[in-house]
Amino acid sequence: MRAIRVFANLALLSALPLSSCNCDDELTETLGAMSGRACSEVDRQGLPNVRIEVRGPSPKEAVTSADGSFRVSNLRKGEYEVFAILEGDVEQQLPAPGVLVVVEPDDDLSTSVTDSRCGDLPPLPDSGTIDGQVCNRHTGELISEATVDVIAANDEVIATGTTDGLGNFLIEDVPEGDHIVSIRAPGFTRAFPVTVEIEETVTLDLAEGGCQLPFSNGCSIFGSLCDPREGQGSTLVGARVRVHNRDGDAEDDVFDVSDTFGEWYVSGLVEGRYDVTVTHAEAGVNEIFADVACTAGAETAVLGPDSCVDRTPVGRLQGKLCDLVTLGGHFTGTAILRRGATEIARVETDAEGFFRFNAVELGTYDLHLGDPTERIISPVVISAFQTTTVEEDTCPEPADICEEFEHEPDVRSDGRILFVVDRSGSMNFSFGAQTKWDSLKTALSSVTTSLANTVEYGLFVYPDPAADGAAANCSTGVQRQAMGATANAINTALNQVQPTGGTPTAATMAGARATVQALADGERPLAVVLATDGAPNCNLTQVRPGVSGCRDDGGTTVCNCSCTSNAVGQNDTNCAIFNCLDDGNSSSAIAAIKALGVDTHVVGIPDTGLPPNLQSLFQSSLNNMAVAGGAPLPGAVRYHEATSIENLQASLEAITRRILACQITTPIPLAGGTSLEVRLGAQPIPQDPTRRNGWDQTGASSIQLFGSACDAATASLNTVTVRRCRRP
Repeated sequence: MRAIRVFANLALLSALPLSSCNCDDELTETLGAMSGRACSEVDRQGLPNVRIEVRGPSPKEAVTSADGSFRVSNLRKGEYEVFAILEGDVEQQLPAPGVLVVVEPDDDLSTSVTDSRCGDLPPLPDSGTIDGQVCNRHTGELISEATVDVIAANDEVIATGTTDGLGNFLIEDVPEGDHIVSIRAPGFTRAFPVTVEIEETVTLDLAEGGCQLPFSNGCSIFGSLCDPREGQGSTLVGARVRVHNRDGDAEDDVFDVSDTFGEWYVSGLVEGRYDVTVTHAEAGVNEIFADVACTAGAETAVLGPDSCVDRTPVGRLQGKLCDLVTLGGHFTGTAILRRGATEIARVETDAEGFFRFNAVELGTYDLHLGDPTERIISPVVISAFQTTTVEEDTCPEPADICEEFEHEPDVRSDGRILFVVDRSGSMNFSFGAQTKWDSLKTALSSVTTSLANTVEYGLFVYPDPAADGAAANCSTGVQRQAMGATANAINTALNQVQPTGGTPTAATMAGARATVQALADGERPLAVVLATDGAPNCNLTQVRPGVSGCRDDGGTTVCNCSCTSNAVGQNDTNCAIFNCLDDGNSSSAIAAIKALGVDTHVVGIPDTGLPPNLQSLFQSSLNNMAVAGGAPLPGAVRYHEATSIENLQASLEAITRRILACQITTPIPLAGGTSLEVRLGAQPIPQDPTRRNGWDQTGASSIQLFGSACDAATASLNTVTVRRCRRP
């Protein structure tokens, strides 16, 4: 069961973090106030939200309102300098450098500070100003961000404002007349009658001479006043209360005004005997309650005036409790006050869960939350002329709602694979019982057909079949099937071309990048599979004298190239156009595709008839391309090496599974949740924003596995589970 704190006080304890008061102000000294405006030198308009520093006998700070106005209370008598602190801590002195502002203590007036930078700001016709400073008299702390409303006789809100971080407020252009000033903050409510006169300022200084803590700094005297004109149960609003220490001087007297509940409260008094004077001209009240004892650390109640002492004592109940049914923060709904089986009263809480029962007879009650009842708070004791508060500081948060998606790549895949296939002349070489070309077509047919219902395909072949008439075709490959092709369409396209020409891998991968970029939306798995039987060649920039990359060294052509030809006279300094190894450019073109977030899986179909030095050279080149593609295999051979037709088919199946296992699209929107978890079976996979070894989100509804996490998912029979939780 949650602990509930119950208070019996005159005002609800504030639940907000509040700014501390200056509790070292002496209560025996009459204090003054200062108000004014700070303006810009550029346009002579008010400076909003600027810190004001008052430097002198009692240094204070304030923050300007929207029109540059400010007010500072509880200033000792003396001379002050006033500064507006601008951006970059630039100080702007008010009213002018070297001019001091003299504060004379006065209960009713503020010392005016004139800033010569300000343009004229005439008041509206028939209007005045209300300012003040607000303090929670129970906690000794100034109340910031309180709403201050001015309410006319017809209950219309005619002006409004907000207290700053030091509890100050300033409301200008208030129509003249008799109004009520209502001050509200979570856990705090007070209201006072005011009379606004044209071009005059009404000051409500509710900081009570420094906002002293009632118990730590002395004793308190409070009262609950009725209006003798109205009879029992009425309240006397706007009565002036003067509290005089019998052992002190008149200048030590403390004042308050009864609020709309007829209550007043004076705290921080020195222990002793006091006389309390209550006056209200319109109600004809002018009474003295003599010799009231005030004991340190205690509150003393004064009930009156005398003509009302027989009125029915009542109290109030207010508070804020938690919703323990839906765990949705504070309770909002119907609050019912019962005595046994009898319903006494009911109210609806506000949007923040706050409720209040006024004029409740004394006794013990049960508080029911909800109709029908969800919770019962019992007992709740109502005391005479006091406010009983029930509140819970921290409410439990509702449990997260979690959704899971199990990724089964062989069943629910939605992948896209762009095949880039080498059809150079060496693909006609033998590969067991078939040629390499026929073996590749057989393997591709088997893999694409088995996944025809779950994967879309696209196809590039290189070099371009349209240029087959050239002696050595090194033209860039072309797209033969756009993404979305069926397995049958892929196989038909492969049957329509025959192996011939060189191996222009770099130019072809650069051309394929534009197609990949158009498809890389991040929401569906996409990968490139590059199948080639040899190292790339056809580097057009590294052959022939005078061409970039080569130089004429005394009649000998020198190229930065590794020659792949065994022909007589062919070497690294004199190599035929289609035999110059194009390693670096091909890897760069593949890395550019990886930069789009798309992996390239490399399948190498070796020619076992090559001399060992060329086999090693080709393996190194294919390794480099596999690493650049972002999906290298562990070990010395980083690409998928197909040494037989069975091995070739197994490699293509492994690549396909890797693509579908590591790129996951879910029906769950992944953004806006409180947590996102990915598991392989029961084993959590860590998130890795660097995308090297774990998972990361790649789209609004997609994630991808990288590095060892992808390796594990590819080799495992377990499913990958994506769990996303959110607040209800």
